[in-house]
Amino acid sequence: MRSNELLELKGRFSQASGPQPGPPTIPADKSVPSDHIRDLANQLRSIKEFWRQKNLGIEPLVGAYYRCVVAKSNRVQRLFSYSVTTSNAAIVGARFYESQNCHPKHLITYSVPEMDIDKSIRELDQCASVVNSLPNHEISGQLLSSIMKTACRDDLQGLPKTVFGKLVKDAYYVDRLGITYFDEEIHGPAIVSLFRVNGQKKEQLLTKFGIEVSSSSILGDAILLNEGEFQVLREEAPYLIAMASLDDLSSYSPDDFAIDKKRRIQPTSIPSPHGEPTIGVIDKGFFSEVYFGKDWVTYTKKIDDQFELTDDDKAHGTAVTSIIVDGPRLNPEYDDGCGHFRVRHFCVAKGDHFSSFSVMKKIRSIVDANPDIKVWNLSLGSELAVRANSISPEAAILDQIQAEKGIIFVVAGTNNTTRRDDMPIGAPADSINSLVVNSVDRNGNPASYSRRGPVLSFFAKPDISYYGGTPRDQMTVAAPFAASSAYGTSIAAPWIARKMAYLIEVMKLEPQVAKALLIHSATTWSKIQQSNTMGYGIAPIRIEDILYTDRDEIRFVISQDLNSFRTYNLKLPIPTKDGKFPFKARATLCYFPTCSQNQGVDYTDCEVSLTLGRMAEKNVKKRGANGEEIIEVKRYIKPINNDSQDMEGSYTDEDTARRFYRKWDNVKHIGEILKTKNPGCKQYESQFWGIAFSLKTRLDEKRGQTLRVGLVVTLKEVTGANRFGEFRYGLEANSWIVNPIDMHSRAQIVERATVEELRFDE
Repeated sequence: MRSNELLELKGRFSQASGPQPGPPTIPADKSVPSDHIRDLANQLRSIKEFWRQKNLGIEPLVGAYYRCVVAKSNRVQRLFSYSVTTSNAAIVGARFYESQNCHPKHLITYSVPEMDIDKSIRELDQCASVVNSLPNHEISGQLLSSIMKTACRDDLQGLPKTVFGKLVKDAYYVDRLGITYFDEEIHGPAIVSLFRVNGQKKEQLLTKFGIEVSSSSILGDAILLNEGEFQVLREEAPYLIAMASLDDLSSYSPDDFAIDKKRRIQPTSIPSPHGEPTIGVIDKGFFSEVYFGKDWVTYTKKIDDQFELTDDDKAHGTAVTSIIVDGPRLNPEYDDGCGHFRVRHFCVAKGDHFSSFSVMKKIRSIVDANPDIKVWNLSLGSELAVRANSISPEAAILDQIQAEKGIIFVVAGTNNTTRRDDMPIGAPADSINSLVVNSVDRNGNPASYSRRGPVLSFFAKPDISYYGGTPRDQMTVAAPFAASSAYGTSIAAPWIARKMAYLIEVMKLEPQVAKALLIHSATTWSKIQQSNTMGYGIAPIRIEDILYTDRDEIRFVISQDLNSFRTYNLKLPIPTKDGKFPFKARATLCYFPTCSQNQGVDYTDCEVSLTLGRMAEKNVKKRGANGEEIIEVKRYIKPINNDSQDMEGSYTDEDTARRFYRKWDNVKHIGEILKTKNPGCKQYESQFWGIAFSLKTRLDEKRGQTLRVGLVVTLKEVTGANRFGEFRYGLEANSWIVNPIDMHSRAQIVERATVEELRFDE
């Protein structure tokens, strides 16, 4: 039995605003020639003429082909900014394109009024003339910095120097301007999203090409078109299509389910429920005749009554629900200690292939009508691979619901039925906010049918893996008369849904914390390597191994609201010994950001970075009011992962921040490696560690909104000592509120409350 229980901490966090942007700059050793600036102006003239000839009555769309994966601060700042607060507000789409060196680069699409194009052309011409008058007809980063300090309007042909600087910076980062075309092949009915443009509603715009759509074919930005309509749109107006995908979901491969020839034994009865938590299941049909069907499952058919369900239509949903209700008795070797769960099962489809658009609409209405359910299992998925430059409409709906309602979907990672190596995962397993589960065999190896992430060429999916059976070693699932056998990510997901529901409904953890805790429990003290097949690792079987740690470990969780650039606490009292902190640390951060499907690869609206580590000090030289030199002592957090991107005076380029620090991903896992010899880490002037969250937003209208984050931290005592009591005493002495999470006492509280509620109802 593990000894140290999980601690829930609440402390006083301070807030600080972000740094003010300085003058426009480009790298000191780089330059921008006048010819390039003039080329951009001429490209805008061609774009303006293109849209005039189309005569669609909409604002022109301009594609900016950047020279790299560009940070928000390096997107265009002056161009296209005249009718909006910033150029950023004009963005309607983002994708990656590959250059000759095969490195992805940003292609960002802007909706720009014609008069703003004219102003951009005029200012680019002025800027080109100024640069043409300089030595070598170019401007270097070093010269630009000098001009920002000394130049006046007369030196810049009437351009204010800040405007001039922004134009030079825009020209440096933009390789060219052009039209954005959708060129992917889709055969069959399609779910399409058009670029958001001013001047015409999307329904009116489609009528110009002879395409009539009803309100029932529209869900948010998604429009359902039949194959003929989509081909017309793709041929005649590919420049209007932001993204598109085939309208098709597949529940499972025929090989995923088979009646065991040995006719496995299943229970014939089950105790009546007495207040167990309820998990929502959105799937195909359900056999109400199974032994637990009457008391433990509320079954609702959400398809037209005219459609008869066959036994094959009910096998998949029954298998999933049986794992949730009674998985440990059906498979004793995977007894997780979570008990039984009730299920509200919704049948949303029949057959092997069905309309994902229809399922999307049903999911929204089902969740709205069942606000008490916090955990939903979704084991339906597409055989088709997700697209590199756009999130699937199915995933977008799930992400939106989770950000709005504070619930979580546990989604199967989809199965590889194509025999193709390295098959990417299918929708809706590209959902960013969902907990996506892949499958492993009983030895912890990826299942042969596993599919791979990432999503949008960047986001880490799947999140974790779990045991889902294999063709030769299948899981036992329930059926009406005798147990069946099954395997697949559809079977792995409900095991994780059970754990998630236990953490949220019984342990009363918030969904963000529960997700972080499950992912954290799958990680190790080895080098962090998020696998495109297994995610961050395999979750433990027993729930105790998630809620308790060994005697030489301390684990705690924190929930925190963020609404400022920086939210921090610099007084986390970590025990010391002989002038050192005898600990290694690892941490997992999760949050549910709002997302914008129309932003393409820049899908998440906000970013939270985590800084965790020892408090340290450094001397900073400054000039006083009279010009004298002053030494100021600055306190800062020394990050355990050496992440300096949020430190004052440091610079981390966008590519590095994404590759090494998972910038823009809504799951962050950082940690130190446990080696054979672990001497601990030096204590600086302070006995404390610090925790800091840095919040950045992509979209201007998202600023000021509150975001809830969940953090899990594990500390490993390198000498093997148990410092749990010492740590808890230090917390309470420094005004932290400490709530122990003892699974047995909390489970008893929930059970007692349920019994009292039942008596009251009587």
